[in-house]
Amino acid sequence: MPSRKGDRGEKTANMFALRRLDWRSLFGKLEDSSIRIHRLAVSNAIVVVATTSGVVLRVNMESGGEFDVIEVCQRPDDTIHDIFIDSTGYHLVVGLTNGTNYYVHGRSSKAKLLTKLQCVIESVAFNQRESTESTTKSILVGSAMGQIFEVMIE
Repeated sequence: MPSRKGDRGEKTANMFALRRLDWRSLFGKLEDSSIRIHRLAVSNAIVVVATTSGVVLRVNMESGGEFDVIEVCQRPDDTIHDIFIDSTGYHLVVGLTNGTNYYVHGRSSKAKLLTKLQCVIESVAFNQRESTESTTKSILVGSAMGQIFEVMIE
């Protein structure tokens, strides 16, 4: 990695390196080569990609690269707004631009509609101390309208 001279003449290493990653190779042969990344989240060796086509792809980097395809967009005009994953990689929240929201557990590829949470989600704060593999316990969800909700998903 190249280094540069600091203000006082000492050499310092670059803070980070930038290189292009062929992300499609993570997910094997995708049928549609026009799929583009809309959002990306990584936690505990779990890579989650929300695509512009409304599909969520999830791969566990420690399990040989097998991946899940998670369908969340039911109508052609549905689009993913953002994705949120907890530090363990077990809990994933997918928010759509129309205010529809889904929960996906790490051991499932089926999205569960969060019927009581109808808002555009801008942020999620997972409770690392109380969360377990089976439940999120209390999490905080911030909406685009400036509201904060306390949510528990079991």
